[in-house]
Amino acid sequence: MTRKKAFNFKKYIGIRATFFLVNILFPSITYASLRDGLEEAFATNFLCILITQIQGKTGQALFAIAVIVLGIGTFFRKVNWQVSLVVLSGGLAIFGADDIINSFVVNSNLKCE
Repeated sequence: MTRKKAFNFKKYIGIRATFFLVNILFPSITYASLRDGLEEAFATNFLCILITQIQGKTGQALFAIAVIVLGIGTFFRKVNWQVSLVVLSGGLAIFGADDIINSFVVNSNLKCE
């Protein structure tokens, strides 16, 4: 019978400490900040495109279809109520993300155009 390896806590702490030090010493690596000569960083531009696609008309239509299918599945007891609630709360979080972020952030001009 083989024994499971024990969790190496020291290695885990070492990895976490390394990432923490990289964040502190080189913040330009860890943040999607602007670089010289570029209007926007690639990661920022990509995330803005992704957010506008998900929160746009296509995302809303897909979410409406998902709610209808979940409703029918729940009605016929093929889907649990818990799964339906998780999907609905996820959709509400996605489409209400702007309001959620603006309630926490003081600088509210963080918008994707």
